[in-house]
Amino acid sequence: MKIGSPGHAVPRELVALNESALPRPPSATDFAVVDDPVLGHVERFHLSNGIPVTIVPRSGSPTVTILATVNTGTLDEAEGSYGVAHYLEHVVHEKTADFPDKGSLAEFVQARGASTNACTSRERTAYHIQLPAESAEDGLYGVQQLLFHALITPDVVNLHRGIILSEAGDYRVDGKQQLLADIFGQPSLCRAICGSNEDLHRVTVDSLESFRSAYYTPSNISLVVVGKISPDFPTLIERYFGGYPDTSNAHQRQFNEAKVQIPADARFDLWGSSHSRISFIFPTPIGSIADMHSSKVLQLILHGDTDRSFNAILRERLGIAYNASATMERLRSYSWIDLRTELPVEASGVGISTVRSAVQDFLRRPFTEEDKLEAVKRLKFQLLHEAADPLQAAFQTSALQLTVPHLGRPGRLLDSLSNVTIDSIHNTAMQVLDDSNMFLFINGGLDNALLKKVYLNGTIEQENRGSATRLN
Repeated sequence: MKIGSPGHAVPRELVALNESALPRPPSATDFAVVDDPVLGHVERFHLSNGIPVTIVPRSGSPTVTILATVNTGTLDEAEGSYGVAHYLEHVVHEKTADFPDKGSLAEFVQARGASTNACTSRERTAYHIQLPAESAEDGLYGVQQLLFHALITPDVVNLHRGIILSEAGDYRVDGKQQLLADIFGQPSLCRAICGSNEDLHRVTVDSLESFRSAYYTPSNISLVVVGKISPDFPTLIERYFGGYPDTSNAHQRQFNEAKVQIPADARFDLWGSSHSRISFIFPTPIGSIADMHSSKVLQLILHGDTDRSFNAILRERLGIAYNASATMERLRSYSWIDLRTELPVEASGVGISTVRSAVQDFLRRPFTEEDKLEAVKRLKFQLLHEAADPLQAAFQTSALQLTVPHLGRPGRLLDSLSNVTIDSIHNTAMQVLDDSNMFLFINGGLDNALLKKVYLNGTIEQENRGSATRLN
């Protein structure tokens, strides 16, 4: 019997779940049972071929959510094959070995009350399905077909070329993406996810097969299951996914180590608006786990609601309405903190000057243990809120599995952030929030004269990119 064929060797009757007694799959390695402060009871193990699996049992749920994440996206696309990662995400849904008629796999899962979706980003491609608990094994079967048994044929490729071309307008590349690409010397950070029209016309059956064989392998895949599952479910996961050998050892990824390539400058994406959306971007070090954790705590303190936060300092200085936030984003070897604020256009120049001085004020105020613990507490509240939704809980866990494998679940992340020292936070802040490490991006409206007066006293040069403008 082929792996995952519809014949069921294991009884599928759903039973009331004893959440502390899921059986270990016979060939699973490093099986662990933990109580996570965010997710609750969690089962973690690797299949016999190395695929990491996290199960979050929820006996009160009527559904099961299955998320399969492939650790690949546009960052892995080689020149001449741009857009292929997103294109492949489209075509694998159409035909598979066990469902060779167009759309028959979708009909199979929909007949079982399932909702499915998929998405491609710069670093990963995710396939998820949510369906009634009694049909959970059919969900495993469907995902297995997508990942390992999709039939890529010329008619399917041509069909989806038209569909993706019609979507192309949804993937606009803005000035901030271009700035990030220049900062890190990585053009793939500003390419449209779906590729250009020219890229899409170059995609072939062979280029899709080549990308799939390189990246859709066990060492590049993770699985997360959330919901009401039967006690035999770990064994079923091994049966459906554990029998595929990993063949990716010789593959080299298509991205470079992050190095800031240009001196600090400013970019603008201007259009008629009564407000200016201002971003100060600060590349952060990710040479070690400690670097990443210190940068994350720094971002949380910046974004907080206490008197120590960047928001509070801005409120002291600006007597106008505004929205402000601080986020940290990471794409493999690229990481940055983004301080964003939105101001009325007539205050944009003063606002930029004030943000710069607010950063300096933030650095002058000493960090305390209370700052750190309050920041981690707020992150925990956010994660708990997100984890109430099964799909969000699955995405939380999958992101950690792939980016920080030694953590693998939200509770471990919170513990690690709580252990970051105050000295480490201070040193990271002084390194990251330095003027020489600062890049500015503005979109919306802009008071050019006021900006030049209070910010750089420079000249604005109109480029040949429509509304895009650079000020050096």
